[in-house]
Amino acid sequence: MAATDAVRRVDAVIDALDYDFRLFEVDHFLKHLRERRSRPLHLFRYPLEPELFAFWLRQDEADFIFVNRTLHWVHTVHCLLHEIAHVVLGHRGQDISKAIDPAILQEFGIEIALGHFRRGRRSEMSDPGQEQEAELFVSAIQGRLNQVQRLSELYGNPTSIAELRPFVDALGFNS
Repeated sequence: MAATDAVRRVDAVIDALDYDFRLFEVDHFLKHLRERRSRPLHLFRYPLEPELFAFWLRQDEADFIFVNRTLHWVHTVHCLLHEIAHVVLGHRGQDISKAIDPAILQEFGIEIALGHFRRGRRSEMSDPGQEQEAELFVSAIQGRLNQVQRLSELYGNPTSIAELRPFVDALGFNS
């Protein structure tokens, strides 16, 4: 798939989510996805091996995303969005049981480990094409969040001083 086609596809999928990115918070976004897809999506911050950042498992009854709880929160959100990308972009899962500690699968009663995983080493990508598309998704979401933030800075409250707000509002800057 050409890069521009991939960008268009990712943008179309994000548009179809019909999400207001002005409201973005991880929990709110996950709730929206669950409702929009009418399918459970479980997130676990779990102590994974240091090189394993996150993975997604598709099961008949639900989707499971595990993110390494030792990651910095910015990296956590990035990895979570990356795994969500696999879910909403309809990526096919692969057998990733060899990349995951069998104790995790046993703890959660998972017999068939189909999904994607994200490691620190690029050579261990599940499917390079789908991984690149998932990164495009993360980049597109970050772009939308940056745009929302910038618009808020430009057109949001012109003052953060509560006592001045009635006077500034009377000037019509928020119209």
